[in-house]
Amino acid sequence: MSALAAPVTLVTCYDDQGVPRGLTASAVAFLSLDPPLFLVCLDRRSRTHDALTGAAAFTVHLLAPGDEHLVGSFTRSAEERFEGMALVPDPHPAPVLRDAALTLRCLRHDLLEGGNHTILVGRVTGVDGEPARAGGLLWHRRGFAHARRPCPRRAPAGPPPAAGGGPRSPRQARHHPVNRSVLMCGHRVSLTV
Repeated sequence: MSALAAPVTLVTCYDDQGVPRGLTASAVAFLSLDPPLFLVCLDRRSRTHDALTGAAAFTVHLLAPGDEHLVGSFTRSAEERFEGMALVPDPHPAPVLRDAALTLRCLRHDLLEGGNHTILVGRVTGVDGEPARAGGLLWHRRGFAHARRPCPRRAPAGPPPAAGGGPRSPRQARHHPVNRSVLMCGHRVSLTV
């Protein structure tokens, strides 16, 4: 799995005693635009798992290159992670870190089973920060990496070469849709591939 680059995020909430809790998460994704849903996969063995799955609200902080120091704070014990962290006074019922590049304020929408993880689905109620800077901090091959600006789009030069480098036959070039049914997040989904 280390070959797959993933965004570095910090996910925060308040526990049932009103204490800020949080963890780093790289298994995150936008799930839907209508309604706006975002998902975070939480390891059930995490000491912060129960606080996040029990909270009515949470905040996802998308980080940028230069935000590595924020991640360093979250490598400390769960009780020490917020020491020295500046929080934004905010009406959202979950902690918002001042120095994060972009924040997604979420209300818990659903909890789903996913192997040894819980999939926390949140409805995004607010977004703040610098979208042009956010999301560029990645975890890749067991270390930080920085995403660069996308390459300029170019028109394709033609179909990719067939195996062996020779020209593609018309039969090889055609795509035949195949309907498959798969189980995703506990729901049966039909895909055309």
